[in-house]
Amino acid sequence: MAGHPNGSELYFAQAGDRAQQSRQSTLFRARRKTLPLHSEPAFILSVMNTLVLRRYRESDIERLVILANNENVSRYLVDTFPYPYTKTDADWWITTGSQENGMVTKVIEWNGEFVGSLGITPQTGWRSHIAEIGYWLGKAYWGQGIATLSVRQMSAIAFDELGFNKLFAPVLAPNQVSMKVLEKNGYLLEGILREEVVKHDQIFDIHYYAKCRS
Repeated sequence: MAGHPNGSELYFAQAGDRAQQSRQSTLFRARRKTLPLHSEPAFILSVMNTLVLRRYRESDIERLVILANNENVSRYLVDTFPYPYTKTDADWWITTGSQENGMVTKVIEWNGEFVGSLGITPQTGWRSHIAEIGYWLGKAYWGQGIATLSVRQMSAIAFDELGFNKLFAPVLAPNQVSMKVLEKNGYLLEGILREEVVKHDQIFDIHYYAKCRS
């Protein structure tokens, strides 16, 4: 936690009677609302900067195995995401798979820790202006809003830096949590493809979500 900012108005009261503490606390709140962004206390800014999307490194292999080798993680992912997930799988993914077909793949770091991954897969031919977005998190990091923030940042990269006009995400019907992540980021349900895929001998509908740049 960072130290207090300069200026007596921005300190929580450290001494004195309760009335003085109350007056100082009230003054802090009043001043807090009018501060420009660059004057915000450092501890608030640090909370806003805990998410980083970065390239894979060879040193990520062991951590990738720990996160990905979980049946709950792979349950609704494409069947090229194996379970069990071995060191051989991780090595192939980092050195080869994550870069195939023009893919742009990132490690999700939360508070400096590798917690998941997401990527963009460009389409070809008359769909070359479109890309698929996919993402996953280690089970211990579910329910913290990390996926929502990660998809938001990756979508911005795809539109603003990579120049795609449209992103889409096919989601297996039972994966309601993933659908909510997309909806929070402005993706719309464009249609439902009935009995579209088979995984573990079970047939699933696909909910087709998409977002356009404009």
